[in-house]
Amino acid sequence: MMSQQTLVIFLAFPFLLALADPIETNATAALSGFRARQQELLAQVLTQGDNIDNLWLKVNNSLPIDETIIDEILLSLVYEDAIDLYNSGNGSKHVGENPDFRIVPLIRLMQFTDQYNNQTFERFKRLHFWYGKGDDYRVYWSENHMIMWTGSAFLLSEMFPNESFQFDENMRSRLLWYLKAKQQTEFYEWVSSIYSSFTFFGMMNVYDFTQDAEIKEEARKAILAQIRHILRHTDVNGCVNAIGGRNHDRHYFDRAGCSDFRSDLAYLVLGVGNVGTDVDNRVAFLAASDIDVTDVILEYSDTIDGTFKLGVSYEEGLDLMKELTKEDRITAQMSMGGYAAPEYFADFMHNLDYFELWNSSYFQEFSVLETMPKVVYPLLSWVASSRGASSVLYTEKEKLYRHKGAMINSIEEYFPGYGGAQQMVFVASSEGVATFTESGSPSKDAQVVNNHLPYVKQTSNVALLLYYPNWDLPFTGLDEEFVFLSFEVNNYNEVVESGKWLFGRVNDSYVGIHRHCVSEFEDNFAYCYDQKQVWLSIVGHADTHGSFSNFISIAETSDIKQDLAGMCVQASASIDGKELGISFCRNMGAIFTFIVLLCVLGVGCFGCCFVCCRKDRKIWKRTFKNAKENSLVAYQRAKEKTSEMKHYLV
Repeated sequence: MMSQQTLVIFLAFPFLLALADPIETNATAALSGFRARQQELLAQVLTQGDNIDNLWLKVNNSLPIDETIIDEILLSLVYEDAIDLYNSGNGSKHVGENPDFRIVPLIRLMQFTDQYNNQTFERFKRLHFWYGKGDDYRVYWSENHMIMWTGSAFLLSEMFPNESFQFDENMRSRLLWYLKAKQQTEFYEWVSSIYSSFTFFGMMNVYDFTQDAEIKEEARKAILAQIRHILRHTDVNGCVNAIGGRNHDRHYFDRAGCSDFRSDLAYLVLGVGNVGTDVDNRVAFLAASDIDVTDVILEYSDTIDGTFKLGVSYEEGLDLMKELTKEDRITAQMSMGGYAAPEYFADFMHNLDYFELWNSSYFQEFSVLETMPKVVYPLLSWVASSRGASSVLYTEKEKLYRHKGAMINSIEEYFPGYGGAQQMVFVASSEGVATFTESGSPSKDAQVVNNHLPYVKQTSNVALLLYYPNWDLPFTGLDEEFVFLSFEVNNYNEVVESGKWLFGRVNDSYVGIHRHCVSEFEDNFAYCYDQKQVWLSIVGHADTHGSFSNFISIAETSDIKQDLAGMCVQASASIDGKELGISFCRNMGAIFTFIVLLCVLGVGCFGCCFVCCRKDRKIWKRTFKNAKENSLVAYQRAKEKTSEMKHYLV
């Protein structure tokens, strides 16, 4: 029977709950909702066919699995065997190059069954879990590969301390550094629709299974940092159409940002959007975890307008990475795109030489430098900087505006005129329908092109773009100067064209693009071929701009000016109460400067020799006096021949 004191508390509970801190009450509801979605998502994954990323879950639920998948996975781990598998008509040609994509879920499977341990051990022992000398096929140096290799090695060392795997002695210190660094720098492969999931499930494995308390706590913090990073770019419909550090164009087409790993993660954490029937199985790693995401849920807002920093500068990186060994520091620099950029180049060359990677399929274009003296590295990296410098994934000026389903996202002043390296630097979207501009030929399957990056200025919901490629880019192989607009007419509820303006509406979210030129669309792409181009984009919502027709009127009354004559160009826009301006002089590039310097040096040397040596009567005599004597001899010989011919004719 309930005591009198207990009865009083029970009857008073609703009143006490009403007086409770609303944040605490919301926190309880937020966590409860998340736990319910975890179970929902796990149940959904269990209904899907067997694949490498869900075998662990099926084994844990005592469901039968297709063991031929295990056999193929194990065979694919070693490059030589993977090629044989590919030649037999199974698997991808590249699977042996990146076995860590499959090692992570294999290690998770090994947590729930030891049935496959012996055959797995045999394969693992043939792999270097960190660089092997002359390892020409595996990748260790990008952001996602660093955590997959290092995290997997560390877990295996804990799980099977008596097995002789090929680990390196720095794996724990490197892993701890990585997890701490992600909390400070965010993620270099910005919001990547491809690589984010691999970084994520690499860290999830570490958090869920490590026995090291310090590593576990730092993994928890890093995971929450990545979830925040992704959710910041997620609209209220669970769609992610954002900038991308190392991305593919195809993930911006046909509302793809509403049905990938990032959107499934948003559904799991926030309950926004819909996972559909084809949930990304890597999200199940979080669905099965005890990690608490309450704070992340409560921090999310359906409106954001701000500037963010991504990555670190070269100088900041040196301080951040000071505890690492030299080779690990350089690998960390490579993970943020520090390859051929001038400040990173000598370090990059060191790792190629130290690990004997000159024949790597990923660095073949650098193999000609193997025998060159190191003293020329600064000159070479400077000459090629129009293409090499812009691979660095660092900016202090990410601009993001999002209001419910309307979003515009860009990177200001990010290597304008330089060649791109998979980066998407501008995109606007309406409830998952993306529109963007990009230089070079579009591809629905390949990486983002951006042959030359635009100069971007964004203020709140408006972005101004100016394209003007560096003069020397064609010398580096990037000779396509045209720009295309991707605008999926059929995915909008309503489309309006007014002069150079093109408007689209999806429900209450609007987008407008002021085009540099008006041209016919070909498969959702329209092209402009001028060398200098100015584009303007604006997004809006019924909450902020009223009706779609009112949004159009606001855009049409904008004042857009441009002066594209000469080497220095200008563009400005006054629109929706915002003022934007760009003044930009063309970068002739290091190759042009190098050519000019060679010409000046050549003219100077010749002039110096001509004047100075003439005074000394040395080179002058040798060059000009000898020439005079030689011409006299030739004249006499010709004269004698002529006399002989005259005598013969007579």
